[in-house]
Amino acid sequence: MNHRWQRIIAWLGITLTAYIAVSIALRPDPYDALRTADAQFAVGAYHAALTTYTALSADLAEAALRRGIVYAVRGEADPARRALAAAIQAGLRPPDYQRAVLYLGDVALLEGDRDAARRTWQLLTVCTPIHCAVRDVLLADDDLVAGRFQEALVGYHRVPLELLPTDWASLIMIRRAWLTTLLDPARPPVFPAVSTDVPSDPLLRPLLLPTPDPVTLAEVLAAEPAARPQLLGQLALDLGYDRLALAFFAQVDPAGPYGLAAAIYRAYAHLRLGDRQQGVEQLEQLSTAHPNDPRLGPLLALAYVNSGDLDAAAAR
Repeated sequence: MNHRWQRIIAWLGITLTAYIAVSIALRPDPYDALRTADAQFAVGAYHAALTTYTALSADLAEAALRRGIVYAVRGEADPARRALAAAIQAGLRPPDYQRAVLYLGDVALLEGDRDAARRTWQLLTVCTPIHCAVRDVLLADDDLVAGRFQEALVGYHRVPLELLPTDWASLIMIRRAWLTTLLDPARPPVFPAVSTDVPSDPLLRPLLLPTPDPVTLAEVLAAEPAARPQLLGQLALDLGYDRLALAFFAQVDPAGPYGLAAAIYRAYAHLRLGDRQQGVEQLEQLSTAHPNDPRLGPLLALAYVNSGDLDAAAAR
C-alpha cells in the first residue's frame, strides 16, 4: 500500500472517529427530557409531564416511576399501580424504589384499603433518611385517622424535623399541636414556627397530608378555652379526620354556649364514619329538643336519603 492510500485511510479513520464523537455529543440525552418533565410536574403540569414520562418509560425506569406517580396524583389507582410495579420490575435505584413503595401505599389508600397501605409502608425497613421520615409520618397519620391518638403523637415525635423539608416539618408541628391540645387540654397550646435547610422534593410533595392553614390553627389555639375544642373539631372535620373531630367535640361542655353546635357536628361525624343509626338517632333527639334550629332539618333529610328512607327525608 503506497503512502497516499495510507494517508487517505488514516484521514478516514480520524474523520469517522470525529463523526462518532459528534454524533454521541449531539444525541438527545433522555435525562434532559426527564428533567424537563420533572420541572413540569413540579408546577402541576401533570398532563405535559405524563406525555414525556410515557415516551421515556420504555428506556428509563425512573420515567416509569414518575408515570405511576402522576397517575396516583390524578387519583387513577389501577394505572398507577401497574406503572409503579413495572418501574420496580425494570430496576430502580434504592431512593427511587423507596419512592415507589411510598406511592404504592398511597394507591392502596385511593382504593380505600388502609390496612394494605400500612403494610406497604412498613415494608420500607431500610431507606434514606427523608424517605424513612415520610414513611413514619404516613404511618402516624394512619394512626390519627383510625383514632389511635396517643400512638399518632408518639409517631410524630419520632420523626426528626431536621431531616425533612419545611413543608413536611410544618405539617408535623401542626399535628403535634393538634394532638397535644386534645390529649392535654389544660396545657397551654404551643405552636412554634419551623424552618429547615432541606430542599423540598417535588416528587414527594403530593404525599403531603391535609392540614389546617398555620395561621388559622394559631388563631383557633388562641381562642377562649370553651370555644377551642369546638373550633378544632370543625377544622378536623373539614380535613376529613372524623374521629379526631369526634374526640374534640366530646370535650365541649354540653351545657355551655357551644354545646348544641358540638352535638350537631358530632352526629354529622358519625354519619360520615358510616354509623348512620347513631347519627340519625342523635339528630332526631336534637331535633326534638331544638325544633327551631335550622341546621337539623337538612341534616336529618340528608341522613334519611343516604339510608334509603326517602319518605322520612321528604317529611323533612
